[in-house]
Amino acid sequence: MRRRKSQRITASIILPVIIAAAVLSYFYSRDIYAAYLRFYYEKIRGLSTEDLTAEARSMYQRREYQEILSRLEPILAAYPDSRELRSLYGLSLIRLGHSERGVDEVLTAAEDGKLNGEELKVIVPALFDQKRYRDIIAIFRVNTAAGNPHLLFMQGVALYQTGRTAEAAAVLRRAVEGGKDDYLAYYYLGVSLDRSGRPADAVIPLERARAMNREDSSVVEALASVYRKLGRYDQAARLLRSVTR
Repeated sequence: MRRRKSQRITASIILPVIIAAAVLSYFYSRDIYAAYLRFYYEKIRGLSTEDLTAEARSMYQRREYQEILSRLEPILAAYPDSRELRSLYGLSLIRLGHSERGVDEVLTAAEDGKLNGEELKVIVPALFDQKRYRDIIAIFRVNTAAGNPHLLFMQGVALYQTGRTAEAAAVLRRAVEGGKDDYLAYYYLGVSLDRSGRPADAVIPLERARAMNREDSSVVEALASVYRKLGRYDQAARLLRSVTR
């Protein structure tokens, strides 16, 4: 017990000295800075990169995102090539609202673009909010939504927004069938079908979207347009009159 306490005291004294020396050396060489920090973690604290990663992973699971950022900044300086540590740092940034920087950190850490389930769950919505549709499409070239209807929805919308409407319709159909049951899912499925030359197939999803949300004028305009293409002019007129009352 006394020995353990002594080790903690020694570490608490040595760390500021090492960091002070490291900061000075940083201006001369980042490699020397990293070496000082590795010496502290490995020799003074007796921690491997696996130990540091396991600790950061546990903190992330406990949602201690701000603490992770503080803890990982010097660790990443020591181990800049650690994929999982950099990913956890980026995910924590996203969780704290720093989406753009966090996304870039996670994508930089990705090996050949491959992302795990947690990374997909966090990074795709962040990209979607930023309207980075081409980045979403790039992610799903090497990753799969794995039956997740929410990820499928965002992938489908990204395809639609970049003009790939037939592919968008197929993906959005899977999202709806998988449980994405809201008006936006039906709206984007409908307009994707319409713009890929299938207005007759677009009627049911657009009518479903209209039934679920009677306030969104985009749904009304899309449904009226489909009615007109199918020669159902009276229905289109009635629909448009219903929103001008």
